[in-house]
Amino acid sequence: MNKIKISWKEFKDLVEQLDKKILRSKVSYIYGIPRGGQYVALMLSEISGIPMTNEITEDTIIVDDVADSGSTLARYHGKGCGVATLHVKPHSVVKPHFWVKETEAWLIYPWETNSDETIKDSVLRILELIGENPNREGIKYTPHRVARLYNNLFYGYRKKLVVMNEEERNTKIDKDIIPITIFKNESDEMLIRQVNCVSHCEHHIAIFPMRVWVGIIPDKKLMGMNKIDKVVKYFAARLQIQERMTNQVAEWINDNIKPKGVVVVIKGVHYCAELQGDSGNFTTSSVKGVS
Repeated sequence: MNKIKISWKEFKDLVEQLDKKILRSKVSYIYGIPRGGQYVALMLSEISGIPMTNEITEDTIIVDDVADSGSTLARYHGKGCGVATLHVKPHSVVKPHFWVKETEAWLIYPWETNSDETIKDSVLRILELIGENPNREGIKYTPHRVARLYNNLFYGYRKKLVVMNEEERNTKIDKDIIPITIFKNESDEMLIRQVNCVSHCEHHIAIFPMRVWVGIIPDKKLMGMNKIDKVVKYFAARLQIQERMTNQVAEWINDNIKPKGVVVVIKGVHYCAELQGDSGNFTTSSVKGVS
């Protein structure tokens, strides 16, 4: 997914464009949806001269930074005199009444530059919502620990796999690149690698450990066995469903290494099902290039 970092100047320009789209005659107040919408509301208030409010009345415009899934906006539709956002995602199930740009990119607003802070704030709110005291001794550092853990677990969103030859591998490599070195190979015997890894289901963010078997019939070139581990773990390092991950691993190897054939089999245990009393055992497979 493409990332777009938005500067404060770009943010102001977007709010100015949003101001021109809003029907001023109906608007007496601005309400910002926490958290990003509050930044939008503050800037919009400065530009338009319309005051901010904590109460939503029929002459209040409700603003947010982005309509992503649309679930947040759904709670506000039908309230005030309309909903406005800077950005809207094509897959949003609820569209705002006014917006500036539609995009599929991963947007990083200026107040989100320190992503650890954003995660920590969110974990803190979750602790409060479940009834926990976020200031008690055993809990007070939990938001920081979770932010650091998530940064390590979900590197698949910010890094990318790059195929290299051995000469390129010896050059300086960007920290967000995972190098996959390939080399010549004349054997056509199938090579099989077992990889143990962990991912998280996209439905509940619950863990599912996996055993992954990757079989490759090479065609004059191959990657090292430890590089197979890196490919598998890269696709596991994000919110996943097992069927998609199985196909992603097979497709990546088939498209980038171009073997005669590749087979991927994954056996996973899904704890979102186990915790609800159901069997979480699940096996998936994907075959490319061989019949």
